[in-house]
Amino acid sequence: MSFSPNSNYRTQAITDSLHSVVLSFWTTSLSMIQKALDAKGIRYVRIDGSLSPSKRDANLKLFREDDAVKVILMTISCGGVG
Repeated sequence: MSFSPNSNYRTQAITDSLHSVVLSFWTTSLSMIQKALDAKGIRYVRIDGSLSPSKRDANLKLFREDDAVKVILMTISCGGVG
């Protein structure tokens, strides 16, 4: 499966008022999705093992409070805690 930025996937729901949570075991999968979101101009935050706990908290707060941030990309190992 490919997450090409040129794919014809529907992004209407993401660009409207909905928020999406994307979970994956693999950071490479999140990186592919991140590239597609960048290409479509969709704002997101990312939480994975490379972030400090304080940066994880800041990204989570941004996702909850900033309506312009439509997607959170998260590894399952980080998202399954707490």
